[in-house]
Amino acid sequence: MMQGLEDLAPFASFEEVAYLLLHGRLPDPSEGAEFTEDLASRRALPQPAMALLEEAAAVEAPPIDVLRMAAPLLGLGRAEDARQDAITSIACFPTIVGAYWRIRNGEAPVPVRCDLGHTAYYLHQLSGVEPPPERARALERT
Repeated sequence: MMQGLEDLAPFASFEEVAYLLLHGRLPDPSEGAEFTEDLASRRALPQPAMALLEEAAAVEAPPIDVLRMAAPLLGLGRAEDARQDAITSIACFPTIVGAYWRIRNGEAPVPVRCDLGHTAYYLHQLSGVEPPPERARALERT
């Protein structure tokens, strides 16, 4: 029997663990697929959030401060409850982190992709290159 989330990491995907934290149980295969698709569909940032990233990069704001400032902007134009807000935040954080990293380093943000798992998407947002599946899985296991 598993003792905690760290025991689950070698066996579960990021999406499965996020679902567990939100719903109190692991998803069945159809719920997992639906949740993965839902996360992917929410990855794009509203324009005010992208503008904030550019302004924050210009003053070299600490990344954690940028997350704090950008998170409230994710709900613009959406009427959501707390759980839906959480799902949107989970979906968008890789976009925020990746775009901010790239802007701060003089590179353009890469386009949002909905065809990658969450961990692979995060790595793609940082590097602009689709990671090998084993690299994404290695990050999930740590």
